[in-house]
Amino acid sequence: MNDEFLAYVNHPRSYTMIHSTSCVYYVHSDQKDPKNGKWSDKFIKLKDAKDFAKKEQKKQNSLCSNCIKSFPSYHEILGIKLNEVPHHKT
Repeated sequence: MNDEFLAYVNHPRSYTMIHSTSCVYYVHSDQKDPKNGKWSDKFIKLKDAKDFAKKEQKKQNSLCSNCIKSFPSYHEILGIKLNEVPHHKT
């Protein structure tokens, strides 16, 4: 796997969402000027992206159900059950 990880920090809705760099939500986003927040730097380890998200002190920190759910071993490392991963709101 060559993916790196990063977090999207949404200020108005007070959450962070961790994505892989191949995620469609990241690839098709306006990475330089997001409307409601910011993208973090890229991290090689998912744990480092998770630690960054915690430091942002938002109400909710979660993993993208689109890209991260395909990595069940990461959920086990983080202690998150697959059915607890929130879905993106459209």
